[in-house]
Amino acid sequence: MISRVAVLAAVVLWGCGGQRLPAPDGGTPGPGSSAADAGAREARDGPLDTVVEVPVAGPYGRRTFTVHAASNWVNSGLYLRAGEWADLSAAGAWTVDGATAGPGGLSARGLQRGCARGALAARSGLRFEGEITCVGEGTRYVAPRDGTVYLGMIDSTDLGEAYGDRLVLGGALQVTVDSAGDTVPALRPEEVETYPFGQVASGEVELLGRRVAVSISTAQAVVDGVTARASLETLDALYERHAALRGMVPFGGQRIRFYPDDTIGQVGYMVAGNPIRCVPELMSGQPWQRILRASVPETDVWGFAHELGHVFSFANGAWVFQVVNLESWPNVFTLHALQGLGRTAHQPNLGSYCNGREAYLAGGSYAPGLRDDPFLQLCFLMEFQAQHGWVFWERFWSGMNTQSNGDVGYDGNDVDRSVWSYVRDRFSEAAGQDVTPVFQQWRVPVR
Repeated sequence: MISRVAVLAAVVLWGCGGQRLPAPDGGTPGPGSSAADAGAREARDGPLDTVVEVPVAGPYGRRTFTVHAASNWVNSGLYLRAGEWADLSAAGAWTVDGATAGPGGLSARGLQRGCARGALAARSGLRFEGEITCVGEGTRYVAPRDGTVYLGMIDSTDLGEAYGDRLVLGGALQVTVDSAGDTVPALRPEEVETYPFGQVASGEVELLGRRVAVSISTAQAVVDGVTARASLETLDALYERHAALRGMVPFGGQRIRFYPDDTIGQVGYMVAGNPIRCVPELMSGQPWQRILRASVPETDVWGFAHELGHVFSFANGAWVFQVVNLESWPNVFTLHALQGLGRTAHQPNLGSYCNGREAYLAGGSYAPGLRDDPFLQLCFLMEFQAQHGWVFWERFWSGMNTQSNGDVGYDGNDVDRSVWSYVRDRFSEAAGQDVTPVFQQWRVPVR
């Protein structure tokens, strides 16, 4: 099996079992909503989404909420500055490796990031592979840095979570947080235009679409207030176009969180997973790149669609068939979404990704040419859409929904030929005919 660490760079660059999509529901609550309104809010969330209701301003107080083992880090709604603290406690059971574990995890299964596997952990912010604190049944958590407090099970690394490691986890804990700290409110789109952002002492909020969430500063939410709601709808629409192509959704249907991470600029603009970690400039940079201006036609949304494409391409945890170049596959989703939503203008790469096609077919080399060029490889993948329509990709991904990494027949001594032979066979099934001639035309190695 190939190491996931070895392909990290291939998963992070911008542009170079999941479950069936649940139907969203209605509800129009605002701050201070009634219990009935709260029920309507919950009906709009996925089965693994936990939205903690907190007041506009602190103190946070005492709150108890559900943390599913499969949840990718629950936002507690609490903001702590470095040195501030909260009392955390937990009860219940969840499963790891098929074994039942309490909040303290299973020490016999070894350690992960300094905690027993399966233990409840806390972290301030979601920086990639950032510091965590073991909570277990209870502890006083002292914030090591300023940030929103997130809670979740520790079973693997942040990188592992991007590849679906949490899909096999089950169960949930009831976690209680008690603190005098500030709050991080979670807002629905209809609240954004009238929300009293100036009263939020933490300066942080989370905006909740139907399918995505955006963690962002109150200052930026005000700057982009006019376009924020429509932009959340645009991100939701990208997600839903991806879901229609894949026939499955990632991370058990949880919202995909976009999160600003000031540590990832050295490797790329974004890191795929849940959250999708973004360089801060994508939250607060130039108008043509900001996430809360995604609804504006001039805004470049290729990268957001691309990173969502990564997590959809990993939706059921099977990913090694893409290992020759992981950057080409998510852009099949990107093209499908941008074309379907009529967002083909102002999107880099959309009109140029096939520019090298004729030169390659006239005599270019597979390696390093096609092998190492994600756009040329995308051009190859899109040959099948051109010949068979988008139904080809719908059939392909439907077939992949029942596959595992073990089905690929990965040969570490002949990586390209083994992987492409598997893909060729899956493509032939989707096309209803032998597609080997297309692979031969493009000099893609197959058995």
